[in-house]
Amino acid sequence: MTGRHNLKILFMDTPDIRGYAPVPYDFDYTGLVNTHYAIPGEGLGIKSVRERVFLGPCRTEHIQQQVVDSFKTFRDEITDLILNFEYLDEDERMDMIGYVRAFFQELEEENFIDRKIFKTCR
Repeated sequence: MTGRHNLKILFMDTPDIRGYAPVPYDFDYTGLVNTHYAIPGEGLGIKSVRERVFLGPCRTEHIQQQVVDSFKTFRDEITDLILNFEYLDEDERMDMIGYVRAFFQELEEENFIDRKIFKTCR
């Protein structure tokens, strides 16, 4: 969470949860939202915010694989959330679904971690 831009850190102190929780907001520059005015940051080497670039920390392949596997467990939940979100019109909903499905397809590609994570991690 470098920079903490568009991110608030909340302290949770309940009987069930104790600790800090990151709460991101303002997603207009993400590929998921796909606004017409969003442009990628200089130096990223991409032409569109819809091109995915991993800018997180470098970790071992084992840890990166655990993260990939964790994402995979949320595929249906994320898809259902978008499909059932009442405040999106049908075109926006289908655009988001296509973007999310493409992400999950990438996760299944051979050498995903080497090609998409290790190539750009910091």
